Amino acid sequence: MISLLFASLLLSLEGERADSRAALLEVVREVSSLCEAEEFEAARARLDAHEEAVASLEPMSWLERLQGGAVASFEDRALQIHARAVMEMQAGELEDAVEAFEVARAQAGPGKLRQDATYDLGVLFLGEGERFRALIPEINGTQAGPSPAPADAEEAPDPLEEARKRYLKAREWFAERLMLDWRDVDTRANAELVQRRLRELDEIERQREEEEQQDQEEQREGEDPQESDEEGDESSEDDQQEGEETPEDAEGEREPQEPEGEEQEPEEQQAEEEEPEVEPEEVHLTQEEMQRLLEALREIEEEGEKVQEALQRIGRQNVDRDW
Repeated sequence: MISLLFASLLLSLEGERADSRAALLEVVREVSSLCEAEEFEAARARLDAHEEAVASLEPMSWLERLQGGAVASFEDRALQIHARAVMEMQAGELEDAVEAFEVARAQAGPGKLRQDATYDLGVLFLGEGERFRALIPEINGTQAGPSPAPADAEEAPDPLEEARKRYLKAREWFAERLMLDWRDVDTRANAELVQRRLRELDEIERQREEEEQQDQEEQREGEDPQESDEEGDESSEDDQQEGEETPEDAEGEREPQEPEGEEQEPEEQQAEEEEPEVEPEEVHLTQEEMQRLLEALREIEEEGEKVQEALQRIGRQNVDRDW
C-alpha cells in the first residue's frame, strides 16, 4: 500500500504528459497570451513544438492508465487546432485560419467548441467584407476615377463585388451558427449587420446604373442636333427630287425657248463677255452715207420680219400639245 502511494507521488512530480488535457490547456493559454502581445511567430513555434511532443509520445503504461484519464479527449485536441486558427486570423493569414477553423469545427463534435469555430468563421468573412467596403468610392467619399494602369496590368477588382462575396460567405456561417443555437445574441446581431451591408451594396449598384444611363442619355442628346440637321438636309434633298418642281424650274418652262439657230456657242458667248468694252468713237456721216445706211436698215428689218414669220409657222407645226 505504501509503495503504491509512493509511486503515485513520483508520477505526479514528473509532470503532465504532452497529450494530457492539463498540458493541452496550458499550451492554449500560452498561445493566447502570445497572440495578445502580437508575438505570432512565438505562438506558432509553441504550437508546433507541442504537436511534435505529442507525436513522439510512447503508448501509456499500465501505471499511467491506472492513474486515470491523463490523455485529452478528441474534443480537447480540437481546442488546440482552434487556438491555431485564432492565431492565424489575428496574424492576417486568413486562408490558413479558415482551414484551421473548419478542421476544428469538424473535430469538435456537437459541443460549444463547434459553435465557437462556426461563429469565428462568420466573423472572419465579415471583417474581410468591412475591409473591402471601406475601399468603395461611394463609402469613403473619393469619387475620383482610378489611375491609369499599364497596358499589360490586370484590371483591379471592384471592391463592391469583393465586399459582397465576403458578406455572403459570412451570412452562410452565421446562419449555420444560428442553426446550432438560434438564441445567441452576438450571432443574430452580426447576421443583421450583414443584411444591412448587402442592401447598402445593392443601393450603391442601383445608383451607379442610373448615373450611367443618365450619362448615356446626355451624350445622345448632345449628338441629336447634328444628326437631325443632317437628316433634315437629306429629307429636303429627297423632297426636292421626288416632289414638285421648284419655282426656278417652273419659270424655266414658262419662258419660251430660243431657236437652235440663234443660240450662241458657249465659247463665243464667253469670248464676247471677255472682250473689253470700247467706247464708241464719234463718227460724222455725209447725207449720202446717211441715206444708204437708212435703206440698209429698212432691208434688214424686212428680212427680220420674214424670218420671224417663218419661225412662228415652224413653231406652230412642231409643238405637240400635252393637255
